[in-house]
Amino acid sequence: MIWSLHVPPKIKYFCRKLFRNCLPTRFNLQGRGVHCQSACVACNNDLEDEMHLFMHCKFAIDYWKATNLWGIIAPYMASSGSFSFIIFAILRAFGVENYARFVAILWSIRCARNAFLWSKNHSMQTHALFEAEGKFGVGIYSNCS
Repeated sequence: MIWSLHVPPKIKYFCRKLFRNCLPTRFNLQGRGVHCQSACVACNNDLEDEMHLFMHCKFAIDYWKATNLWGIIAPYMASSGSFSFIIFAILRAFGVENYARFVAILWSIRCARNAFLWSKNHSMQTHALFEAEGKFGVGIYSNCS
C-alpha cells in the first residue's frame, strides 16, 4: 500500500518507519538507551510516542482540526490497539483516494515537530497551520528533509 502512493520517496520511507514503530520519538529513543527527556517536544505534557505525537498532542489535534479531518480521526482516539492498528483503521475510513493526503499530513506534523525541536523560535502550531492551508504540493514535501 505505502509504495504505491503518489508521494515523494522520503514520505514513503517515513511511513514505513512510522508503521513499524521506528521513528525517533523520545519514547523510542529511551527504549534504545538514549538519555533524553520523555515529555513531548511540543506540549511538554505527555510521553512523546507515536500516538501522542500524531493524535493526542494539542498541536496535532489543532492541526487535524485546521485540515478539517478531526471529525474522521476523533472517533478512533478511544480505540484500543497499537498505533499502526489505529492508523490503518483511519486509512480505511478515509478511502484509497485520500491515503496520500493522510500520510502527507502525518509527514507535515512530523516536520512541524522537528522544526519546533531544532529552532526554538519557531512555533509548531504556526508551522502546522501554514502547512494546513492546502500547500500540499510545495509546503509539506519541500520543507522537511
